[in-house]
Amino acid sequence: MSNKIGPPDLRVVERRWKRFFGAGGICEHFERGGDHLMQFGDIVEWLTTEGLNRDVVVSRFRFSVKNHWLGRHGSRQTIDRLIDLDDVSAPLGMYSLRPSASRVEAASTLMRAQRSIWARWLKAQGWPVPPELRYWLTMRPRLGRGGPEAEERRLSSDLPRQRAPDSAVRRAVKDIGICRCKSCGRR
Repeated sequence: MSNKIGPPDLRVVERRWKRFFGAGGICEHFERGGDHLMQFGDIVEWLTTEGLNRDVVVSRFRFSVKNHWLGRHGSRQTIDRLIDLDDVSAPLGMYSLRPSASRVEAASTLMRAQRSIWARWLKAQGWPVPPELRYWLTMRPRLGRGGPEAEERRLSSDLPRQRAPDSAVRRAVKDIGICRCKSCGRR
């Protein structure tokens, strides 16, 4: 299989789809943790129904990415708190879940992050936070525990607090074995 850029090989696209969206894939990993991945396009759509201008929302998001609000990772400086599951044109063996700043610029609405990340970003912008995301402003999700509906049980337990949601992206990438940066020790 060639690594040159061209039309995507359907077998590669299918394999990536299963790896990302299939049973045991990266989306399921976050669902088990209760802090599902959400696409930025959904955030944009909701904000436009609240009266904000679409171009302003996308522009502000790009500004946040350029100024490291969503973190940086490794020597390539990929965006730490975003996940890109939609770059079907990436050559085989060259797919990075963490998008580059230029990829975010080119395909902003396709970027994904955990609901907790979007809730904090919206609050930081001074914009309304959808009721479905307000929970994530006050709670730190735990992997394997199931979101707002399980919060009452959590509050009554003596379990230690889970690490911050930002580290969940790094753990998922390491757990699934797809991080290729030198700082994680994986090749």
